Parts: sequence; C-alpha cells; structure tokens
Amino acid sequence: MGFFKQVSGPFELDTNHFATPDNGDYLIRRSLTKTFPTNGELHTAVWAALDIRKRIDGVKDIAAIKIETSEFNRRVLADTPEKWLPKTRETADHSLPYNVVRALLDGDITVGSYCPEKIADPVAIALMDKVSVVEDPALTALFPRHLANRVSVTLVCGEHIVSEMITGPGSVETPMTDCDFERKFRRMAMPHIDTSAQAEVLGFVAGLEKQTRFQPLFKAMAVS
Repeated sequence: MGFFKQVSGPFELDTNHFATPDNGDYLIRRSLTKTFPTNGELHTAVWAALDIRKRIDGVKDIAAIKIETSEFNRRVLADTPEKWLPKTRETADHSLPYNVVRALLDGDITVGSYCPEKIADPVAIALMDKVSVVEDPALTALFPRHLANRVSVTLVCGEHIVSEMITGPGSVETPMTDCDFERKFRRMAMPHIDTSAQAEVLGFVAGLEKQTRFQPLFKAMAVS
C-alpha cells in the first residue's frame, strides 16, 4: 500500500542532492505566493486589465474585449460556457473572462470578488458577453516559464487599447516584497482580527527564526 505501488511507480531518490543547512538549496526558496486570490496563470491578465482600466473612462465605453493567452490558459480557464457565466466561486476564480471583467469594474481582485452578489452582477455578466478568448502561439511558447496574457479592448468609438503582461508581481522575476505580503495579509485578516492583532502577527513572523514558542502567535490570531 506504499506510494510507489499506489501512486507513482518506482523511482530513485538521490538523497545526496537534498537541501541541507550547508547548501541552503531548499525548494521553499523557489516557491511563489499569489498576489491575487485566484488562479496563478491568469494573474497577468488581471494586471493587464488593471492597466487598461487606468486608460479608459469606464466600462460603458467598451464594445469588445479580446484576451490572447496560452493554449493551457484557453483550455483550462476559458474552456466551457460556464467560464462566461460562473455560478460558484470555484468556477469564477478559474475564469479568464470573469477575472478580467471584475478587474476592469473594480480595479482589484479580492476574496470579495467571488461573493454571490459579485458573481451575479448583471453589469459583469453583460460585459462578459463582450469577451473572446483565443490562443496566441507566441504566448504558448513562453509557457510555463512565463504565464503571459494580452488583453485588448475596443471602445465604441473604434479605439483599440492593448496591454500585454509577460510577468508581474508574485512571479519569479518580481517576487512579492515584504510590503506586498503585509498588504495581502492585512486585507485577508481584516474581517477576522483587528489591526493591533494583525501587527502582533506580523511582528512575530518577521522574527520567526528567533521565536521559541508559538503561543503568542496563536493568541494574536484567535478570533473573538
């Protein structure tokens, strides 16, 4: 009933190449944290939509939205009609059309972007009707090294506005900073613990290597 027999089949493990305190080659150092609480492959589409939002007067002027993406993204994030009309958070947070539209409308993607009221928003639903998603082989060629997306908006006046994002905050090239982590933590923690408790948590983890007990952290994170 072991892992080899039930899951993977036999393979060799060279433990001499494992990370050690001497070489410091821990995989955790290569891990990434999502800037937005959504599928990682569509983050650059959100950044592109946020860029376009700053360059238009409002969504009322939008006649069409075109998202050019990789084969993987089109197949996974824009594969069924449900991605244009999500009913649940699980569908919405893995939908290219929904997240681009929500970013254009709100200027951000948060946990609240997937609440029932947002998902059922008639303005968002109408805007998703204007969205098309196509594969660009050039973007596919960048995958998975780069999770690139290109968003093009056509305005009712005929003007085209394009934003291409090859990479963005939270990527290998631009990892999240301490300020980014603090901003994300506070935004996620705000509904549960007050600002003083948030400060205690942040102070604790900032010096985690010096801590000898976890009780202060658990106490600060307790929801009253």
